[in-house]
Amino acid sequence: MLLTVAILLTVAILLTVATLQTVAMLLIVVRLLTVAMLLTIARLLTVARLRTVAQLLTVAMLLTVAMLLTVAQLLTVAMLLTVAMLLTGSRLLTVA
Repeated sequence: MLLTVAILLTVAILLTVATLQTVAMLLIVVRLLTVAMLLTIARLLTVARLRTVAQLLTVAMLLTVAMLLTVAQLLTVAMLLTVAMLLTGSRLLTVA
């Protein structure tokens, strides 16, 4: 009985560590995408010498979209982590 509980706890810990590693990688990818978007916007600002209101609005829209995408991706990662933890807990309860 104790051996079964120990094995289940070990499996749960390993699953949690694997999930955390996946989340960490996803966060790195999100940061890289955000930096790439910001660099693109900075290049547009320097190269284009924004003279018209339309160009200013376009850059503002791109910046807003970049921020919204980052927030959405972070929320998705948080939801996936929560679901993974809940699934791990429910598997332990089911087996126990």
